[in-house]
Amino acid sequence: MSARRIPYICAILAIICLSAPIAGCAVVYPHPDSIVLQQPRTGESVIYFLRSPHDSGQLAIETNGKRLAKLPPETYVAVSLLPGEYRFITRSGDLFSNEGIAAPLEVSLKENERKFFYVSGNEEKSVALIGVIGIQGAGPVPLLGQKSVVTNREWRECTELDARGLMTISHRIEQE
Repeated sequence: MSARRIPYICAILAIICLSAPIAGCAVVYPHPDSIVLQQPRTGESVIYFLRSPHDSGQLAIETNGKRLAKLPPETYVAVSLLPGEYRFITRSGDLFSNEGIAAPLEVSLKENERKFFYVSGNEEKSVALIGVIGIQGAGPVPLLGQKSVVTNREWRECTELDARGLMTISHRIEQE
């Protein structure tokens, strides 16, 4: 084996070692019919906020200046509210940011009603530096990966069936 091929082989081995832990991850998802939905309490309504799977940002949902939930990626929340008109603001879940990251959502809720909304946006992908590996004889070698950023988020209403489908690939969190 020539000395020139050693850095190349080391780089290939490093990539294999870094990707091996995710190669065998099989996940069993529940059937949409097995998802138990929250029923509105007497005199209230329930609104579901669901995350789409490609969005990795953290979201905080507020109404009337009160945070209702902080939604990490691949989560959803059922929020119980009194009937009425609501304006929901979505902010970055970042501690140091107060920016709105989605258009405000205006919703009218009726007594004993259940509504479902998922957040959608434009996914932009780019190449990004994900690490550096030192290879003897070659020095530091950059490891490149794909970075995905979601922009222009907006809440969209969906059917119960669509919501159940999204719920099978995410997990529920509690309202704050």
